[in-house]
Amino acid sequence: MPVNNPRHSRFFWRSSAMFGILDSDRQFKEVNSAWEKSLGLSTSQLLAKNFLDFVHPEDLSSTQYYFDQLNEGLTSVSFACRITTALIAVFCGKLMVPLR
Repeated sequence: MPVNNPRHSRFFWRSSAMFGILDSDRQFKEVNSAWEKSLGLSTSQLLAKNFLDFVHPEDLSSTQYYFDQLNEGLTSVSFACRITTALIAVFCGKLMVPLR
């Protein structure tokens, strides 16, 4: 599921914000370099992980809820969750999930 639109591709790959593409099982399909820089993991390490593996434990329940809503047919959601590496929260922001 690559970023095919040239404008979207430039935005995705050049952004300093953490952007990723997930499948319906929450597995990473693509991540931009901001993930590597923020978490200190390689792209291959990130692609081997489930997105929920990086969600702060206190945000896991609400994050799972929004993904479940998408699986039940909701076309988009907007929510915030913290991303962690080791024991440190490194990102807190809004995650917007568009229509699949």
